[in-house]
Amino acid sequence: MATDAVNERGTHITTVAFTDEDDAPVTPGSASYRIDDVGSDTEVRADTDIESLDEEIEIVWETADTSILDETHPYETRRMTVTWIYDTDKQNSAEYLLNIINLKGVTTPSPA
Repeated sequence: MATDAVNERGTHITTVAFTDEDDAPVTPGSASYRIDDVGSDTEVRADTDIESLDEEIEIVWETADTSILDETHPYETRRMTVTWIYDTDKQNSAEYLLNIINLKGVTTPSPA
């Protein structure tokens, strides 16, 4: 699996193709995803339901998902885990990795 990269606090889009146990495309009845930091095992985004389902969808990584947790790292790797239910009682899942490049001049903006 290739690992994509995005600059710190940048937006990224991951295309998710839902499949069954034979890798045939399916439209799931329900699906969710979560994002974790690989190095620290920190939860970045809790389980989030995916509202609009089709055989293939796009999930947008928001700036909170791509913020650097430890400024001493040159980059951090995030893992998106997607899980879906199809045919009423069958489940499948997939993982997507994203490297977040630490830009020394980027800081978290203050709340408005």
